[in-house]
Amino acid sequence: MNAAPSSRSVAIRLLAAVAALAAGVAAVIVTVQLARTTLAEAGSSSAAAGSLTAPGPASSGSTPSNPTSTASGGPRFPTPPPGSLALGRESADLAVGLAVSPRNGKLGLQASVIGPDDAVNGLSVSFRPSGSTANPVIAEPCGDGCYAAELPVRSAKGIRVDLSGGGRPSASLVFPLPASLPGPSADSLVRRADRAWRGLRTLVAHERLSSGPGQTVNTIWRYKAPDLLTYAIKGSGAAIVIGDRRWDRVAGGQWQESSLDPIPQPVPLWLSATNAHLLGTERLGGRQAWKIAFFDPRIHAWFTLWVDRATMRTLELRMTAQSHFMHEVYGPFNAPMTIAPPTKAAR
Repeated sequence: MNAAPSSRSVAIRLLAAVAALAAGVAAVIVTVQLARTTLAEAGSSSAAAGSLTAPGPASSGSTPSNPTSTASGGPRFPTPPPGSLALGRESADLAVGLAVSPRNGKLGLQASVIGPDDAVNGLSVSFRPSGSTANPVIAEPCGDGCYAAELPVRSAKGIRVDLSGGGRPSASLVFPLPASLPGPSADSLVRRADRAWRGLRTLVAHERLSSGPGQTVNTIWRYKAPDLLTYAIKGSGAAIVIGDRRWDRVAGGQWQESSLDPIPQPVPLWLSATNAHLLGTERLGGRQAWKIAFFDPRIHAWFTLWVDRATMRTLELRMTAQSHFMHEVYGPFNAPMTIAPPTKAAR
């Protein structure tokens, strides 16, 4: 499976957020580390404007055994342990990951805490089963932004993670857990969802992108095979991409034309998937959907997907990464769509 299209697509989406900043709408800070990782994977510091090199096929292999890893020369990152259930949530401007691993009648827990600039050290982190009145278990540092402990329980409906110290406001997050831990493997489901995405003729995505409270942009994306897309940021800029041509404009401005290498569409947002587990099934928009969680070590992001059981199309997606909290709802699929250059009058 060629991951180059995904690399380029992620780069385009990062540039869309930058366009929103340039237009002065919300102060969404696109994480430098995520952008650098994505663009380095793609082989170009100029994102979609230049020639991009394929980073290699997507993988469902295990994560490194070291709790922290380095990507593209960037800071060390607290990746989830191999085989663990990997979940992500946002807390103000922090990306918080929780890895859960059954261990000899206990639950091994690792919290990964990433701030706008880097992994966050020096915090006091504790765990307890959600709804429990028992004393919390205090986590020990296990690397940059990494905090680990064991809970003396075999199972729990959820894990409450409490964060304090480091000059930051205290915060509590609850991570719901599936009935079995770490849950059935979802490697094959992620691969099938990837294939279904790449087999679409057209796709519409409604996206909410934030870097923290009050820092949000809303964008509508439209994709059409083989290499066409548009996006429109509410109250801000827009773009049209057709093959090797691109047109961009900020709110109230004129369209500016440029060139780029063609970017195959539609493609999923993730580049690779490790720690993929099935959380269960849910009814979404009248459809029965698989709920899947996994970690992408190539862009350092936690994903939750809702995938239609009948068609394997992704209906909804949540991504948690450094200063990059994304929620996308998809549809319609394969509907008639026209993507054309801006009219001469609009230029």
